[in-house]
Amino acid sequence: MDSAPPLDLWLPHLLAAWRQGPGPEDGFTPPEADAVASGVKELSRGLTGDRSLVGQRYLARGDLLGAYLLYYWPVSFAQTLYALRQGRVPSQGRALDLGSGPGPGAFALFAAGWTSVTAADRSPEALALAKTLGARTGHRLETLTWDAETSAPPAGPWNLVVIGHVLNELASGAPDRIERRWTFLQEVAKTLAPGGLLLVLEPASHGPNADALALRDRAAGAGGGISGPCFFHGPCPARAAGAACHDVLRWKVPHLVAQTARRAQIDKREVPFTWFVFHPESQPVLDPSVIRVVSEPMLNKAGRRRVVACGPQGRFSLSAPGAYRSPAWIHVHRGVALRVTHPELREGGWGLGPSTKLSPG
Repeated sequence: MDSAPPLDLWLPHLLAAWRQGPGPEDGFTPPEADAVASGVKELSRGLTGDRSLVGQRYLARGDLLGAYLLYYWPVSFAQTLYALRQGRVPSQGRALDLGSGPGPGAFALFAAGWTSVTAADRSPEALALAKTLGARTGHRLETLTWDAETSAPPAGPWNLVVIGHVLNELASGAPDRIERRWTFLQEVAKTLAPGGLLLVLEPASHGPNADALALRDRAAGAGGGISGPCFFHGPCPARAAGAACHDVLRWKVPHLVAQTARRAQIDKREVPFTWFVFHPESQPVLDPSVIRVVSEPMLNKAGRRRVVACGPQGRFSLSAPGAYRSPAWIHVHRGVALRVTHPELREGGWGLGPSTKLSPG
């Protein structure tokens, strides 16, 4: 099967893989809805609140594995697919989803065009669910039992390794956690084929975001390069200023996710997260006209609409008069890539004027 179906078409497969008895194909029974919402609350509190589940084998618990599968799985699938596309990651060769859980990243790889995908995780229960999903949807998914704390990275060569929401749980709270995570990334990079890439995805909450930016800076300073989401090889300007920098996924929320979010009182209409694509071997050539928007639009006192952008030049302001009507500008938002030619040079950044050409990047 060349590509994974849209998320709404995944829901019957996710339900069937989890459900032990009969039930509606496209929704929960009331007891199921309550159980999933309860599990999601516990996962949310334990992974992003008090973080009491970080480093624990929470996917070995059937209730939490089910809550993950029916709520966080679609979110992680959508995040990974978005990053693969925004990062323009080619889909050729062998891909590894490291710390896969029940495989949302692996199936996002299939959706992006990869045909040889392996999922590796420490939870045999999660890997069994991933295999069940692969069998149900016609994807030949390979699986490996692997633990970040005790196992060496699976031997390659891999053309791409996806590390989704794993690193923030590695050495969590330790004063040397960045150094240890960087050592881990270097070990993973040794398993890559020539020209291979690493895609790292992490939460957007304050601590994990700051740690991810620190790790991104270690990667950028190691002789390789970053090709997404920012188009800047140097130290992160946001981190240097003590600010956060993350992306936001805007998506059509699958109905089961929306139902659970309402019950759990969590807003999932937009999904913030942190990601970067790392080239360990060399710095990719950057187009100085292509930039990434890293803020939501703002209105300044002069009535100009303004965003913060980041590109090969670093972090700067991009603004236009209120009457500027380019379609790409009207719909601009955090995360979008833009190609800007002939900008007006203004104090602190670029302006969009009569001679400027603006198009999707």
